[in-house]
Amino acid sequence: MKQKEFLRQIAESFLDNNQIDLKDLAFVFPNRRSSLYFTKYLGEESDKPIFSPKIYTINSLFIEMSGLRLCDNITSLYQLYLIYIKYTKADTSFDEFVFWGDLILNDFDDIDKYLVDAQRLFSNIKDLNDLNSGYEYLSEEQREAISSFWKNFLPFKNKDKEKSFMDIWSVLYMIYKEFKDYLFSKNEGYEGMIYRDVAEDIIKPDSKCISYLKKYKKVIFVGLNALNNCEKRLLDILQKEELADFYWDYYGSVIKDSDNKSSMFMEDNVRRYPSKYPLKEIDNKEFTKPTVHVIAVPSAVGQAKELNNILEKLLPIENPSIKDEFIHTAVVLPDERMLSPVLNSIPEYIDKINVTMGYPLSNSNVATFMELISQLRSKIKIKTDIKTGPVGFTFYFKTVLDILNHPFIQKIDKKMADDLKNRINKENMVYVQPVVLKGSELLETIFDIKPVLNPDKIEKINILTSYQLKILEILKDNVNSIDKEFCYHYYLSINKLKAMKLPIEEETYFKLLKQLVSGIMIPFRGEPLDGLQIMGPLETRVLDFHNLIILSVNEGVFPKKTVSSSFIPYNLRKGFGLPNYEFQDAVSAYHFYRNIYRAENIYLLYDSRTAGLISGEESRFIKQLEYHHKFNIDRQYISYDISINNQEKIEIPKTSDMIQDILSRTFSASSMNNYIDCPLKYYFSSVKRIREEDEVTEEVEASMFGTLFHACMENIYNNIKKLGTITASHLENLIHNDEEICSIINDAFLSEMSISEVRGRNKIIFELLKKYIKTVLSYDKKKIAPFQYIASEQRILVKIPINAHLEIGKAAQRAEAKLFGFIDRLDKKSDKIRIVDYKTGKVHNRFRSFDDLFDSSLVDRPITTFQMGLYLLMYKLENDIKDISKVNMNIYSLREIFNDDVYTVEWDEELLKEFTEKLISLIEEITNVNLPFIATPSDQACKYCPYSMLCNK
Repeated sequence: MKQKEFLRQIAESFLDNNQIDLKDLAFVFPNRRSSLYFTKYLGEESDKPIFSPKIYTINSLFIEMSGLRLCDNITSLYQLYLIYIKYTKADTSFDEFVFWGDLILNDFDDIDKYLVDAQRLFSNIKDLNDLNSGYEYLSEEQREAISSFWKNFLPFKNKDKEKSFMDIWSVLYMIYKEFKDYLFSKNEGYEGMIYRDVAEDIIKPDSKCISYLKKYKKVIFVGLNALNNCEKRLLDILQKEELADFYWDYYGSVIKDSDNKSSMFMEDNVRRYPSKYPLKEIDNKEFTKPTVHVIAVPSAVGQAKELNNILEKLLPIENPSIKDEFIHTAVVLPDERMLSPVLNSIPEYIDKINVTMGYPLSNSNVATFMELISQLRSKIKIKTDIKTGPVGFTFYFKTVLDILNHPFIQKIDKKMADDLKNRINKENMVYVQPVVLKGSELLETIFDIKPVLNPDKIEKINILTSYQLKILEILKDNVNSIDKEFCYHYYLSINKLKAMKLPIEEETYFKLLKQLVSGIMIPFRGEPLDGLQIMGPLETRVLDFHNLIILSVNEGVFPKKTVSSSFIPYNLRKGFGLPNYEFQDAVSAYHFYRNIYRAENIYLLYDSRTAGLISGEESRFIKQLEYHHKFNIDRQYISYDISINNQEKIEIPKTSDMIQDILSRTFSASSMNNYIDCPLKYYFSSVKRIREEDEVTEEVEASMFGTLFHACMENIYNNIKKLGTITASHLENLIHNDEEICSIINDAFLSEMSISEVRGRNKIIFELLKKYIKTVLSYDKKKIAPFQYIASEQRILVKIPINAHLEIGKAAQRAEAKLFGFIDRLDKKSDKIRIVDYKTGKVHNRFRSFDDLFDSSLVDRPITTFQMGLYLLMYKLENDIKDISKVNMNIYSLREIFNDDVYTVEWDEELLKEFTEKLISLIEEITNVNLPFIATPSDQACKYCPYSMLCNK
């Protein structure tokens, strides 16, 4: 048996009591939604037309009684700053003040709501004996809490932190008083100030607030919970005047359990403010604890998907009364970020949805887009000439790519954005020139930024806001209706800040804008009294639902694991009765347990992932239900099978056209090594030409280091090639010419990576390159000079005859294969030609026989020897070398060069002939139409293969 709906019981109670006309009553609720439900129940329970009573929320009641307007947070923050500077004489800019100015405002709000004596709180206690006078109104426990704080400061030791704290603490009361005086002069106030204004007025003999309320025969307070001291004083006075009645949603042994924090405030509320017409409570013996379904899902989005299954079970489409059940079903989201995936997971047949929590503007695509715009501005790199000043600017590539990848740009200017991304990646633009970013009106507006140096701060913000507003103007005409609504509210926020004319830096402007935006919730239109209800925990106050589904019931999310930011130390907050983390815990516990008591079908979902800061721990509320309150817990664990299916391995048959295409191309050392490693790898890279996507690299990776070194050595020797015979003296001069070597390295960074200024970790690479270059030059000076430099990066292309199987079932026919490569360096010493190859990585050179060169199962297959053998063969064929003893191969391994150690390889005709035969056999296998491309049986080649995701191996 379940308790009847709380608000319905109140409606019945007052309808049954004929002594008072409802139109003479005022009802006060914790929020607007609860008042709407109460009005609905009045209509359902009345058998005749009635005049509705006056309805207030607790906030609206205080504001209406006070007559003060709620002040704007940003404007009041700036005024607080001016007063703060006046009293502290601090050399603090508003930009620095913003963060902890907010803390001071929140503290002032608490001080007023809890009627704290601000002068006593902010007193500069110089002796603990001061606590014996003037603080009599505090309990012994509160005085002990205050004393324990000041013991750490007395006697003062002039420590920097203590002094800094006391310098501000000693003037906070004067700041507090003048700030409130200023707001009163404007007939404005922050919420706490408005509450205190009412609380101080109602104790006066001629109270305007009490007079205001006396137009009602009764003021009925319904469903409140954690009362602050201003609210308590109002209830006390009205109770004394016999103007008030009170009703508390406090039923069931679970919520009343003294060990449960949910009873922290309510026990005192019920005792101090009893109800005139007590509501009927079902006997505990009649109460059947419902089964609580606890579902662990290893994903936030996975919870939303599981919600779909739960709703289809609770609200089956074949149920004729399904639409009547919508309103009795609540999906509660302690984590507001879950709203978007939840809305996308609601079954389509549930056509009426009422979202009470609204959607945070800060979580919208518009907010993320505008945040990227702010990052773009903050990371502009301005080029400056010593004489003329600024000469241009560039954008940091990561922010540019983030903007180009944003859903808005991808929808509005996809082709243009993709072309720009490809160019930036291909040309490795770490800093992107504005001239590159041309195209559509939106893109040109975004990247049309002209940095303004040292202007008037207000003028600078005017330029910035005009720039932002122009972007939003273009954006709103190209997005859907929901995003258009977000654009509108963001537009209003920018204009609001602009109108304040605050003298602030751009960084502070963006902080304030973010703060302003974070407080805006975009309401979803819907009928509050119809449809599936989606809400936050606070929106459930005094409402009852048959079906309750709460997501993100994780420890640290519900209840939230938050430490209130405050300028007032914890012990002083505790001593003066200000709220602390225990307060928030008690509020969360109350809302959780009252919902559990009312519901019949309960589903609690939590994210079971354990990664990083995510603990995957279920909320303490679940453990309390199971172990303390002895609820029947039905646990389910959802898991996702993300293992790769055991599909058949890929086998690519060859065709005649494919073989002809392969023969029309060239065979390089890298392509043939790919085939030896894995035929599928060769197919993806050389036949289908699938390449890894280009990425901009700010820092030098291993492969890029080799590219830079090769470029440097090529330029160095090309510069001295004109000397003819290169002597030890030439090389000695070059080794000591730091200016030329550094210039060559800088040119390499610019040409290979588009980096015009080497900095950060790249400076280490710069120095390493310089060291390697000088070491190679030193080796050449000692071991090789004098010699004749022939060329670097020598392009070489030759043809060799092979027997190719071009058609299935037919004999092989003669064909030609083209061998291609670049020799790092060619030079001549005495009568010998040297083929030089620079290796910045590990050299795999040892082998027992030529079979090793073609064996994919070897862990360290001698690929360097394979490459050098190929170069020797190509050089012989191209230059018609008769005696290959006149050619030797030299491997400059940079890991060994410091030891003056270079691998020199000399082959004779017999060895080259054996290598050539095996090479031709390899190419004939590649061009054999009867042999499909298959994955290698060895796992060795799969470790770093870029095509591993395309292959089922």
